[in-house]
Amino acid sequence: MKMRPLWTLAGAYLLYLACQQGRLFLDGRTETRGEVVLCIVSGVVFAAVGVWVLLREWKYAHAPDDSGEVSDTADDFGKVAETVDNSDDSEDTEDGV
Repeated sequence: MKMRPLWTLAGAYLLYLACQQGRLFLDGRTETRGEVVLCIVSGVVFAAVGVWVLLREWKYAHAPDDSGEVSDTADDFGKVAETVDNSDDSEDTEDGV
């Protein structure tokens, strides 16, 4: 299974921040109307982005490669590098030279 733990950790941290913002609002620790709006908006944005990142990583981790097997990201990079190195270097010209 492919994993990118940094992105998974980032998504989880964004969900944690959303929960913290929600607690600030629900516990009544926001004093001004601007703080209330900021807590609500930031909580919703953090939650939405966190869920999006985690879903994207879940799909990435469970997506098979071309052969049907899950491969490592470094192996995928090596395949791309080989493809670029094996490209035809000859140039086609109009006069055939």
